Parts: sequence; C-alpha cells; structure tokens
Amino acid sequence: MKQKILAISLMSFFSIPLMAQAYISDDERDYIKQSKSNSEILIPETGVENRNRGFDLLSRRIKWNKIKELRTEEDTDSTKYVDSFFFYFKKNQDDFVDGRQVTQIKSILDILSNNPTLIAKVMGAADSVTGNEADNRLLAIRRAKRILQYIKDAGILKTRLRAFSLGGIDNFPKEEDNRMVCVILYRI
Repeated sequence: MKQKILAISLMSFFSIPLMAQAYISDDERDYIKQSKSNSEILIPETGVENRNRGFDLLSRRIKWNKIKELRTEEDTDSTKYVDSFFFYFKKNQDDFVDGRQVTQIKSILDILSNNPTLIAKVMGAADSVTGNEADNRLLAIRRAKRILQYIKDAGILKTRLRAFSLGGIDNFPKEEDNRMVCVILYRI
C-alpha cells in the first residue's frame, strides 16, 4: 500500500511540470496577445529567428573556444572577435581534404566586404607528427597563402590581412585537425 501511494505521489509530482509546459499553437498565441495584451502572460519566443540566433551564438562560442585552444588569440577580449573559419588539408599537401570547403571563402568575403573595418588573421598550420620543423613551417605558409590568394583575388586590401605560420602543432587530439588554416575575423 505504501508503495502505491509513493508511486502515485511521484507520478503526480513529475506530471505537474509537464502539464505546465503545454504547447501553445500560433493561433492560440495570437489570440492571447490580442485579447490579453495588458495582462502579465509571458509567451516564450520559440520562433525560427530566435532559434537561429541561439544557434549562431552557440556556434560563435564553440569557434572562439577552438581558437583559444590554438593559443594564438591576440588578446583574450572576445568582443573584438567576429567570426572564424577552419580549412583542413591533406597530409603533406596544400590541397583541401574536401573541395567543398572553398564555399566557406564566400562567407569570409561577404563579411569582409560588408564590414570594411574588419581585419582577417590567417594562420596556417601542419601537424607536428609529420615532417620536420622547417618543412612544417613552409607547409603551413603554403596553406595560409592559398587562402590569402582567394581573399586577395576578391579585391580585399592587403592592409586588412594578417598572415602567420604556426608551423607544426599538436593542439588538437586528432592529427588531421592540426593540418589546417584558421581565418579569424576581428575588429581593430
């Protein structure tokens, strides 16, 4: 008998929050807004725009954390940070792992074109496991130059670009994640 009472009380305890989170349809939401505009009813924003904004903020935070793992940010004030893009390359080459990565360059160009005060920091890297230090530095430079060429060809001024070679790195657990170019867009 005690078990039945406990089970019923637990079921009712957990069902209260579920009932409180009932779904409100768009028609009901509009009706409530029109008929009770002066009331204190709060309707949570669940629109596509709000979800996209949340996703964008999460994506931005993940990218910023990845940059911090590189240990290359110029200062820890992320308010200067606008966006970042990562390009991955085949082992010992300056060819993309996936040719579709080139489409990211259009996003970089759009942002730079629409914001003439932004700077692009382009950092090339190779994994430290493959090759010696000198070869890795040169390979990292070739990878960075490849991305820089796309940006320069689009007419972005050289004064808005900063390029660096990180050489051979082991910042990320997977070797292939270290064979990359990172482009960081930031405000001066």
